[in-house]
Amino acid sequence: MALTWKNLFLLIVLTCNTIFGQKESINLPFFSLNVKDGLSQNYITCTTQDFEGFIWIGTRNGLYKYDGYHFEQINLKEKGIQDNHINCLYRGSDQNLWIGTNKGPVLYDYQSGDLTPLFLENGALAKSITTFFQQDKKNIWIGTGEGQLLSYNIANNEIKKYSHPGFRNISSIGITNTNTILIGFKYGGLLTFSIKNEKFSVPKGYEQIGGTGINSIIEAKPETFLVVTPKGVFLYKHGVNPLEVQKLISPTNANALNSVISLLAVNNKHIWLGTDGHGILEYTIASGKLEPLR
Repeated sequence: MALTWKNLFLLIVLTCNTIFGQKESINLPFFSLNVKDGLSQNYITCTTQDFEGFIWIGTRNGLYKYDGYHFEQINLKEKGIQDNHINCLYRGSDQNLWIGTNKGPVLYDYQSGDLTPLFLENGALAKSITTFFQQDKKNIWIGTGEGQLLSYNIANNEIKKYSHPGFRNISSIGITNTNTILIGFKYGGLLTFSIKNEKFSVPKGYEQIGGTGINSIIEAKPETFLVVTPKGVFLYKHGVNPLEVQKLISPTNANALNSVISLLAVNNKHIWLGTDGHGILEYTIASGKLEPLR
């Protein structure tokens, strides 16, 4: 596999109709892939990489596996799945692939190649699945476009459903060291969820983030997350009362951090932020320094 996550990050951000205005050249090999190479369309909704290095690409019209040279299309409807629109992809700890569609979650068995819709309640759960996060080998958390937080026990196929009035479209899920789920909503903002007490709460001091919707969340280091909103990117430290929040300042255009559309943890030292029109910014976790990627 010649394609790495760094190349893929550039590929996906550019494929999603994003033009970088960065003047400095990025010292990375780059190439584009589109319908001429075997994709059914150029609109990419999500990607992930499996443990063998293959790239999985979700679109609004199916799933693709890329080996660095060729695409293999996996048509979900031809395999009995209700929907071909892929919203999210997640590689589980067992190496299987979790697929979020507009009509429920689907599990891809890497060994057998079987696709299985998860029958969560009297048939397939007709929910728009937007994100996954695996807590441990037995439990995975699932977010939906309707704003429901689902706790799925893999071993016994049991589901628990939680929701908070007024909060819709879960964009991201994270987990802290204190067994608290951190949930970002496109419409509603940021909530925490206690696994032990099964209760939602609004973090105190959340108004510092602007009370706006959350586009994405990524863990920078234990108990510390980058939170992306339409009004900027914030460093959120969980477990601090009142909530400790720091708004990141762009080293280039003042509006660059209002247009972040992609995040990539390159390693345990750096996080890349892909923007719409302002290039790629690199966040150094140890120092908190943010600078254009060169």
